[in-house]
Amino acid sequence: MKDRETRQKNRREKRTDEKLTLNTKLILVIAGSLLLAVGLFFVWLKTTVYIIDKNYLNETATARRTEEKIDRFSDYVRDNKVKSTDMNAILRWQQEEGSVYLLVYQNENVIYDSTKQKRRTAMERFFNKITNGNKKGRKLAESEEDKKQMLNNIKNKRLVEIYRKKKEYKRQTEKTNENVGNDIASSESEYKETNPVDTSDVEELASQYGNYAFYSVRFEDGLYDVCIVDYSEKRVYYFWMTIGFLVCSFIFMMFVMIYNGRVVKRVRRLTREVSCIKKKDINAAITKSGHDEIYVLADNIDSMRNSIIQQMSKEKEAWQANRDLVTAMAHDIRTPLTVLNGYLDLLETSEFDSEEEYKQYVDICVDKAGQLKDLSDKLFRYFFVYSGHTDELKMEKFPAKEFFQQMIGEYMCLLEEKGITFQVKTENNSPKIQIDAPHLKRLFDNIFTNIRKYSDYSKPVEIQYSTSDTKVTLVISNHISKNRNEAESTRIGIKTCEKIAQEMNIDFSVKEKKGQYTVTLVFAIVE
Repeated sequence: MKDRETRQKNRREKRTDEKLTLNTKLILVIAGSLLLAVGLFFVWLKTTVYIIDKNYLNETATARRTEEKIDRFSDYVRDNKVKSTDMNAILRWQQEEGSVYLLVYQNENVIYDSTKQKRRTAMERFFNKITNGNKKGRKLAESEEDKKQMLNNIKNKRLVEIYRKKKEYKRQTEKTNENVGNDIASSESEYKETNPVDTSDVEELASQYGNYAFYSVRFEDGLYDVCIVDYSEKRVYYFWMTIGFLVCSFIFMMFVMIYNGRVVKRVRRLTREVSCIKKKDINAAITKSGHDEIYVLADNIDSMRNSIIQQMSKEKEAWQANRDLVTAMAHDIRTPLTVLNGYLDLLETSEFDSEEEYKQYVDICVDKAGQLKDLSDKLFRYFFVYSGHTDELKMEKFPAKEFFQQMIGEYMCLLEEKGITFQVKTENNSPKIQIDAPHLKRLFDNIFTNIRKYSDYSKPVEIQYSTSDTKVTLVISNHISKNRNEAESTRIGIKTCEKIAQEMNIDFSVKEKKGQYTVTLVFAIVE
């Protein structure tokens, strides 16, 4: 039985090793949630870019925003009487608008370029330092013309060249359109042959700046061409990108929290069930779910609960046995003891007419003393069964048939003197069995004592000995007497036999059916 429990425990631990641990599950949940969140984020980005390009960056919307900014810039220049040279005022408007590229030029000269404004203002601070620091510096910048000339040296030459080429390209295109006849292809060929132009830079200019609109804005000091490019789509991109990142992060955290919530829910449920077992009902079931450490914990708690139930059942059984034994012993001891005391008083105080009468009283006293001895033996067997004490076994190998013939033969001789007959069935095979002879003799003492007490003497006791490849079977059967004494209600003798058989790994079973009592012992064959 212990070996079977050990095998079940090993199988349970093996199944536990094959299950996923909580750490593995958490890693899988985090990895899966992260992949899902990243995938959704890229889908969000592509969708956002598509929607913004279609609705915010189309020609109509872009032109409308540009015209609105030109109108606001014109109103700002007019209301604040801004001159083209007032870089700080233009810069303030640009900073207030934000996400705007601003270019002011006149007669192919760049007056204001927002990409270079920081460098220009830094250079002006440099000039102020020079003019305030030494005389030579003041001579270099004594006149406004000198200062403008020095500032013009850091103008954006590339943009000036680009716009010069752009105007040249427009001028050449208009001239070509006037000379074009019905055959456009020949006109273009003739134009290219007669008017060679470096088209590589012009085409680059047309592809990059051809869609930019230039508007005339009147400053305090004259009319200037102004180009405003709105790139506020960056803020829109960043805004929706941030929203997408937050949404995907929330989805990631949601899946992780759902998994964590399920784990916590299982732990709380197990805690409630353990508290219920502790406070109210030991028979309350333990829920076992999942394939991880929580399952193992629940399974171990359930096993411990079952062990406690079994222990409580044994304690209850022992308590009931104690109660029954005390009741039976009180009755059984009182009766023969009372009779014994009475006859002893007679033997002590009375005079007998004959020796036979005296001997009769003495025999009665001896019989009652024997009954008291049987009761004391019953107490000993009770102690053996319920004390938990186990004698050290000395297992030895014996030939089965010869051993049983010798041991059972002794009991048969004693019982035949009492008038009991036997019917024996046996076979010649005699394999070896491993037993402790004194313990097995105690087991047979209980069996044949019951036969002597409760057997029907008019019918034979059947003893059958048989063997197989792996075991030896001994069956002892007797008919129960109708005048059976029910004094041994605790069945201590049978429990003693069961315990002895269990210690020697012998299968012991008892069956009572239709007035016939059968005891079966199965021994394992050893080499």
